[in-house]
Amino acid sequence: WIDPIDGTSHYIQGGETLLDGYPIKGIQVAKVLIGVYDTDTGNPIIGVVGSPFSKENQIVFGTVLGPTPLIFPTFSPPPPPGPNTKPKLLIGSAEDAELVRKLESTFQIVKAGGAGHKMMMVLEGVVQLYFNSTPSVYLWDTCGPHALLRASGGDCITFKDYKVIVYNKKEDEGPAHRNGIVVYKDKTYLQLFKDALI
Repeated sequence: WIDPIDGTSHYIQGGETLLDGYPIKGIQVAKVLIGVYDTDTGNPIIGVVGSPFSKENQIVFGTVLGPTPLIFPTFSPPPPPGPNTKPKLLIGSAEDAELVRKLESTFQIVKAGGAGHKMMMVLEGVVQLYFNSTPSVYLWDTCGPHALLRASGGDCITFKDYKVIVYNKKEDEGPAHRNGIVVYKDKTYLQLFKDALI
């Protein structure tokens, strides 16, 4: 799957908005996403993400092929949020207000542009989770970053039933993630997310 310009509206509008020094809106959000999946299993196996307008990490490459996952550059695990600090949760732009209220008791809610960019924010440790409950994210948005997350011990699963996302079902189900997505690098935060929705 290839997305030549993820975050298209940010690419067109330009500008820059930062969160703790990290871009969340503007031209630096625009990414080039390339993902390769295994045609038998549907699992993402190779990811390349280019950030042509970013000051750092202009190209990130990773694979889960072979005995040892590989990602370059590597990202050190961020320190966990302090005892009085909520973990950061990225949300989609059209989330239900009641759903967001439930999550606010556990998480600091953050908004940013570009689905691939949001996934990279999880990978790089800027936020702990990203979720989108609506079918507004597509297979080309997630395949490349998903492979990178898997190479780093994370994953991208469905929001509706927490199932692993595969990429070989396009003809049957269409290209949108109809059951939404949840993206994490550390399962501890996934469990906090699930608990907050009970």
